[in-house]
Amino acid sequence: MRPLSSPRRRKKQPWDPNKDLDHRTGQAPRQSSVIQFPSEPHRPGLDILVVERRFLRACKTIRVLPDREAKFFNVNSCWPEVVQTFEEAYGYGEVSLPRFRPNPFDVSDVLTALSWARELRKNEFRIAWWRSFDLSFGQISRRIGRSDETARRYYRDTMLKLWSEANLQYLGVGA
Repeated sequence: MRPLSSPRRRKKQPWDPNKDLDHRTGQAPRQSSVIQFPSEPHRPGLDILVVERRFLRACKTIRVLPDREAKFFNVNSCWPEVVQTFEEAYGYGEVSLPRFRPNPFDVSDVLTALSWARELRKNEFRIAWWRSFDLSFGQISRRIGRSDETARRYYRDTMLKLWSEANLQYLGVGA
């Protein structure tokens, strides 16, 4: 009987020349047609995808955070809520999506991410704000009266501006 504390040892398998062959064709598997480039050297600064994700999450977080002054604008009645239509009475309303719940990092990162947008013009910020609602570029293009490719290009240019401002702040180059 073997002691409980010693691990089992695997037997070393002899090398099998047919192990890497395709079992149907008997040939070596085809190499991927995707060209893989060597990884780029690490550059200091923030990645553009990280900046985009943080900015969009900051926009979503701003919408979710409670407004402390809003309670003064609510006018309440002493009468109970009245169901207006048949659909409301039996729950035939629209399906609601799960609500966005920010994590503590999102809440603490809001001011940092929104400070990157100080350099944006109003129409550039509006496109990024609409994108944070997960609107497609087709819906955004109808709102701005341009094609969806133009809306995509405007959004890309906006994200490039955000990225450059974020890296200026991150690296301490900006004023």
